[in-house]
Amino acid sequence: MRNSISLASGVVALSATALTATAASANTTSPTPAPTATSNTQTPGDPGTRHCRIVLDRLQPGEKFSRVISRTCSDNQADLGINARVDLMTWYEHADYGGSSTTVKGDYGPCDQEGYGIRDTGIGGFEWRLIISSFKVYNNCNWSQAYTNTNYGGTVNIFYQNVRNVGSDMNDKIRSFIIHA
Repeated sequence: MRNSISLASGVVALSATALTATAASANTTSPTPAPTATSNTQTPGDPGTRHCRIVLDRLQPGEKFSRVISRTCSDNQADLGINARVDLMTWYEHADYGGSSTTVKGDYGPCDQEGYGIRDTGIGGFEWRLIISSFKVYNNCNWSQAYTNTNYGGTVNIFYQNVRNVGSDMNDKIRSFIIHA
């Protein structure tokens, strides 16, 4: 059984903090080539598997989107390093947390009621908007709102905690997220 609620666009009510204002922009590192989709038989660590890390600023009062502080990718997950930033969620290319992955980190701690807003899963050339099939959440980011369009548009599914399979209605279609406590 999936932990989700499927709603038509515009039906779900979100907190005013998450939906009012304009996006903040940030200078970030140069774009890294997008991970490429691979066969469903590929497992983490196989040649061609790509792992990425995106670091977000928390939503500030009046902001709609979290600012991207940094992003990096590597074929070797260990090369991404460990730092003081908090893990928020990890996206996976395949169901059951398989294939390439990207870990999204928060620069200002775990999720709270305002949480973090990811306006485009394809930020900076990372084409995750076309391949997310499962994801894990961490550090109090229990609620995820996944959208089929950028900027929180299109169809939305609401998920609770880790999701082994986003389902056929969202598989390889997630283009933006709001995550919060």
